Amino acid sequence: MGEYIKDILDIDSETKERILENVKNTEIPSQFEDYIRKYEDIGGERSHFLWKWGWNLLTTREPSFMLSTVPKDITKKVAQKKLLIYLYVCFSDDVADRNQSQELLECVTRIPNDDNPSYPEENKERAELTKQVFDEFETAIKDAPYWNDYKDILFFDINQTLNSFRWSYLLNNKPSLINYKENMINNVHNMMFYLFADIDLMYSENFDKKDLPYLREAVWYAQKMGRIGNWLSTWEREIENGDLTSGIISYAVSEGLVGIEDVKRAKEGSINGLIDKIDSDGVNEELSRRWVNYREELLGYKDKIDSVDIEQYTEGLDLVMKYHLASEGFK
Repeated sequence: MGEYIKDILDIDSETKERILENVKNTEIPSQFEDYIRKYEDIGGERSHFLWKWGWNLLTTREPSFMLSTVPKDITKKVAQKKLLIYLYVCFSDDVADRNQSQELLECVTRIPNDDNPSYPEENKERAELTKQVFDEFETAIKDAPYWNDYKDILFFDINQTLNSFRWSYLLNNKPSLINYKENMINNVHNMMFYLFADIDLMYSENFDKKDLPYLREAVWYAQKMGRIGNWLSTWEREIENGDLTSGIISYAVSEGLVGIEDVKRAKEGSINGLIDKIDSDGVNEELSRRWVNYREELLGYKDKIDSVDIEQYTEGLDLVMKYHLASEGFK
């Protein structure tokens, strides 16, 4: 492992503090703060740090996972569209991972495909807020210059993301289903990298459409990198919250390092034994190695894609990993 990669995965205290300070000093545009306040008022549990963390990364360029084809002078304009879909996805994901109401889950996952969804009375405020955010996103993104070129792809990817919520709900309610392969296929889509790329393309005059098949493949590796970074930095907190969807758990189960009964006991509140077993079996180290392999696969597309700077995109994913690892315990 080269020193550059080692510096990403073994983040030093100085870099961590710099990232945390950078995020804490980030100011979110006021129109989004209104949605966040409403979310908090109805019992939303995610910390304010998470929204600052997301906005900071969405507006960063050089390095950045915003495609290089997006003109720099419209970075914040494009990032605002992404923050709206980020809020919608996070609000909806809460239902699968935390609220765990099947009725509410079906409601929020219908929102992009149903103009007048019915709301369960018990969670009406949460459902209405989620729809408000999505409706603002849809109205705003329709003004993108290449909306018509990519709208069908965007809605396909939104529905892939929604399916990841259904998978999470299923996994949390049927722990005997846990396995790493399906979890990586299904759970990866709530990382939103396809959605972000779709939005970027809607503002990319100089994107060459012959690159699209290769870009889609490249984003698949980016999503897996982002997914691993998130798992590495949140899995203990998720277990404590009764969320069993982390790939750290599913990898340990698939490799026979822990049993389904260990997982079920954790679901019931006995978490220390599961965490101790996973910590001692090198699961984090193995997933870190897989992150490195996916990075190499992603970087390989620099010779296949001419109109997007894949090296810069990869460096943007490196930054995302640093932000994940620096933010453990904060989001």
